[in-house]
Amino acid sequence: MILEESNVLRITDHAQAKYRSICLIAIYSGLRLADIVSLCPKEVDLKEGWIRKYQGKTRNWVEIPICQKLKDVLSLLIWPIEKNQSFFHVAKTKAISTEILRACKRAGYQGHSFKSFCHFAGTFLVNAGVPIEIIKDFLTTVDTCSQIVLYEVHIVSNVLVVVVVDLHANRAMLTGTTYYIKGNL
Repeated sequence: MILEESNVLRITDHAQAKYRSICLIAIYSGLRLADIVSLCPKEVDLKEGWIRKYQGKTRNWVEIPICQKLKDVLSLLIWPIEKNQSFFHVAKTKAISTEILRACKRAGYQGHSFKSFCHFAGTFLVNAGVPIEIIKDFLTTVDTCSQIVLYEVHIVSNVLVVVVVDLHANRAMLTGTTYYIKGNL
């Protein structure tokens, strides 16, 4: 189930304050936790409105549009003097993941995790008018354990349908993740 904005913000409210900006960046950008923890000022262009970086897991170059809500969060960060130093250089992904699992439970959303923020981001960005072609470029994932690769994104009756390819079985299948789109496209 994809959470609504009020739901993901409720989870954020139940998280430790030191992790809230990391959560908000995930919510409004779709970046993975490791990519947020490694995010540097040289990768953020508030003037042009883009985050541009190599994703750690896939090693793909991504360009993520900065919406106003994301800009507000990024503007409040303490910007390191060194452009190559991470905003969150002392943060540990395991500790954050554990805390967000606990925050989900405290907020009443068992079965959700940090990845739920990224899933919400897909819906949020589509509803904000970001073209599907741009979103699928940075929400494309490779699951290295099962060798499943995101293949295509389609819109069917106002539902963003994610089709994946199982490399072992050499077949396409639908994921359990659908992004519901509000309004007309």
